Amino acid sequence: MTKELTRADLLRRAAAGAAAVAVPGAFTGLARASTGGLGKSLTISNWPLYIDIDAKTKRRPTIDQFAKKYGVQVTYNEDINIFKVFPIKERLNLRFEGQFGNIFNRTDFCDPNGFYGPGSFGTVNTQCNQPRSIQFGLRLNY
Repeated sequence: MTKELTRADLLRRAAAGAAAVAVPGAFTGLARASTGGLGKSLTISNWPLYIDIDAKTKRRPTIDQFAKKYGVQVTYNEDINIFKVFPIKERLNLRFEGQFGNIFNRTDFCDPNGFYGPGSFGTVNTQCNQPRSIQFGLRLNY
């Protein structure tokens, strides 16, 4: 005997199917290119498990090949975005979201000071990437 499919069950299953299709696309990465005084640079912000890592060298060969081929400096940030939707009524739900930027708080220092004049020659005192950022959100959809 088969259970009767209600409208709520149908919508719940359709949402689960849509999420299964949409979630991989959401984590494919966010890349933004910029040109500055130092030349071309690219910042890649992505889910950590989507980037390959060489176990021996602890490097990311795909990013290294891209940087070599196109002559850009690539900065990689490991970001994670998660959310949970709580249905309240048929058209009313509450969405809780957490966004974590540079989740492992890895520091990428800029080049050392190259000016001969000041006493700070050769020192590194700036960070080229963004520090860890955490943001939570709560949204009521109706």
